[in-house]
Amino acid sequence: MSLQKTRLGLLGAGFMAQQAHLPCFAAAPNCEVRAIGSYRPRLAAALAETYGIPRVYADYRSLIDDPDLDAIVCIQPFHNHFHLGKEILAAGKSLFTEKPMVTRLADGQELV
Repeated sequence: MSLQKTRLGLLGAGFMAQQAHLPCFAAAPNCEVRAIGSYRPRLAAALAETYGIPRVYADYRSLIDDPDLDAIVCIQPFHNHFHLGKEILAAGKSLFTEKPMVTRLADGQELV
């Protein structure tokens, strides 16, 4: 039986992406990291080269709109989780984010 891999995009290239999320997702047998997006495109490009990630986006909307992705790992400052999470979910992608997911109960209820 073959295991279908989840095609991931990573939104963020900072410390937590580098030290925790990217190494774990890149090593997971059921995941394939296919894109990385960051407002720091040189950093994202360096990570893409290290991990063999084929696409780098400087614009987060382009990453969200990538039809080749099943899910997006959103590693951002917590105040960005709600609006980015909302856009990711509206695009039909699965969302993985860090705590706190949101800063207001109503925002969390809306995302759920």
